[in-house]
Amino acid sequence: MQFSPFGKSTRKRSLLAFFPAAIIAAALLLAAPTPFGAPTGKPLATPPSTSASGVPAASLRQDCFQIDDFEEYQAGEPPGGWYTNDGRSLTAADRSTMTAGHEYVVRSEGGNRFVRARMKNYAYRLIRLSGDHFPKWDTSECPGLAWRWRVQDVPEGADETDDDNNDVAAAVYVTFSRNWYGRPKSIKYTFSSTQPVGTTADYGSLKVLVVASAAGGNPQGEWMKFERDVVADYKNFFGEAPDDDTPLGIQLFSDADAGDGTRTAVADFDDVRVTRP
Repeated sequence: MQFSPFGKSTRKRSLLAFFPAAIIAAALLLAAPTPFGAPTGKPLATPPSTSASGVPAASLRQDCFQIDDFEEYQAGEPPGGWYTNDGRSLTAADRSTMTAGHEYVVRSEGGNRFVRARMKNYAYRLIRLSGDHFPKWDTSECPGLAWRWRVQDVPEGADETDDDNNDVAAAVYVTFSRNWYGRPKSIKYTFSSTQPVGTTADYGSLKVLVVASAAGGNPQGEWMKFERDVVADYKNFFGEAPDDDTPLGIQLFSDADAGDGTRTAVADFDDVRVTRP
């Protein structure tokens, strides 16, 4: 994996001054496999049952708060309320961190605004931190995370279970407290190019769950809704409850930087919400 070193130094937030940002910045490195746990491609535990639309069978129907619906941003511009990584710091996800080959830009369609990720031989993430960029998330009251995405183009041949080939058109991360190595624990929900829904991969403190798949017949070019009980998923993956009821933050991710340098990915994200039963 490769990560953008771009970003104006005047916009960066010091990790020493902002400890939660230091933790989430470290979690950025977990998108690339680490030596602590090889990918298996086999279920670590049985994930909660999921309908064809991606919504768990025991759906969480009530909103606690909205993380973003992208309606407040200007179409044609990056979403100004999000951040990305600049080395080991966070910086505003503005035009200075993007090129024509990798960008997140707000689009308008039928009166609705959403953000579109477009990647060519690149990986880029949007980040928001709990309690700083959105209200503090208490999973004891609100364990659900909901979102919509629409995948337009997948990185051909990519595979979440392969260290050197784990590109994804669309992914949503939830990052929790650290393990004993000091690494943040994260769950990464993906739209896979090749792996069937329900496939998992284990990268130590990063757990991957395929929730939609081009290989599984999930439609490209159509909006899909998802809703996950992140506490239940955490218990399935890590074998225990989270150490802290407040996740550190979330990330929206699109990745096409493996392979021969010609891979592309296009995905739309919208209506990211925290929910409860």
